[in-house]
Amino acid sequence: MKRFVAICSLLTAFAFVGGDLAFAGAEKDPLKPRVPKAERGKAKKIKPPAELYKKTKKASDEIVAEGKKIFEGKGTCVNCHGKKGDGTGPAGKVLNPGPRNFTNCKF
Repeated sequence: MKRFVAICSLLTAFAFVGGDLAFAGAEKDPLKPRVPKAERGKAKKIKPPAELYKKTKKASDEIVAEGKKIFEGKGTCVNCHGKKGDGTGPAGKVLNPGPRNFTNCKF
């Protein structure tokens, strides 16, 4: 009986992990329009606030270091996106579609 419970527990754990990984994959078409066709004309006429175009202050060295620590550390982003963020990480090679290339502004 203990063995049966252990096997059921393991299968349940694998089901949860597998289900979570299915949602973590990259988008199939990141450039696909998100606005319905009927609403696109209206959406194109909306102008973003001017403050979005203002140059912000350069990120401090502390903030850049913190982001790098997350990207390369507990975030494990580097495994798929690579050291340069270009989508060429070792784990990303087996993904289809592959991870986003953060160095390309058109993603």
